[in-house]
Amino acid sequence: MVEIIPSSDAFDSGRFNSFCKKNELSFPQDYIDYIKEYNDGELEENLVDEFDDISIRYFLGTTGETYSDLEWNYDCFLGRMPENACP
Repeated sequence: MVEIIPSSDAFDSGRFNSFCKKNELSFPQDYIDYIKEYNDGELEENLVDEFDDISIRYFLGTTGETYSDLEWNYDCFLGRMPENACP
């Protein structure tokens, strides 16, 4: 089992709810429970070890850090992601 290292930034529920409302998104309760506990949460090790050029080290939360901030990544990739890539 992969260990998740909690974020040093606390989850900001107001910011998350505002982001969801603005973009008309709703996330599964499992994801909401996860980010409430870990926020972005760093993985102890890469989840993908079969490919050299793929790395999954963070989930997205409300950090303000570009590499792991949900809103920043959504805005950055909007129009480049397949439709319905976000719930």
